[in-house]
Amino acid sequence: MARWSKYENFLSVNNVGNLVQKWSYDTGAAVFSPPVMINGKVYAGSGNGNVYALNANTGTELWSFQTGNAVYSSPAVEHGVVYVVSYGNYVYALDVETGAELWSFSALNDYAVGSSPAVANGVVYFGSGDSNVYALNAKTGAKIWSYTTGGPVQSSPAVANGVVYVSSDQMYALSAKTGALLWGYAGGGSDSSPAVSNGEFTSAEATACTRSTPPPATSCGATRPAIMCIPRLPLRMTWSTLAQATLPCMR
Repeated sequence: MARWSKYENFLSVNNVGNLVQKWSYDTGAAVFSPPVMINGKVYAGSGNGNVYALNANTGTELWSFQTGNAVYSSPAVEHGVVYVVSYGNYVYALDVETGAELWSFSALNDYAVGSSPAVANGVVYFGSGDSNVYALNAKTGAKIWSYTTGGPVQSSPAVANGVVYVSSDQMYALSAKTGALLWGYAGGGSDSSPAVSNGEFTSAEATACTRSTPPPATSCGATRPAIMCIPRLPLRMTWSTLAQATLPCMR
């Protein structure tokens, strides 16, 4: 049965087969995270340590910046600045037009960072392999606060309504202003990035969830990832599915 998103107004099952490659760009190494496109430019990191800015229409390289280590996360672009995290535990702020370094920040711990940064209200938030969530001043790179979780933070934070949501050994909700713990949920540890929509915080191993119901079983012998939806406040489980549960075969 053909399906498509009700929010998609260009592509459909009737024309998607007509898509052809417009251009490609070889970084010379693996690209691990989705690129970001804004104002006619594509920004992407590569395993070779470079961050690239490309012309979205032609794929022509506009500039590149060498971070010194692999870039596994997606850049964030805000107010003329590209924010990117390298695996060497550095965060860089780059000029969106030239790629010139504006500032850099190191967590000063020998741990890898795979978390993509989130930028909101003049603050850059990211997680680190040293188990910390960091908040930096977006203009200067100065640390505003950090919060230590119970495990490495490889997921990317989600920020909404003054709250930073992040998944590590468990799910955390932190004050965006101070980093103070608002609540934690011990049943939802994951490396996947959380999402917040319509008053619910969602954490999933491999897929998104709907607002109020879990995804259906589709085939016998299949596995389902751990998916949890809980309202932001008060903390209460709406539903969850068993992590990697094998669906029985009904004969």
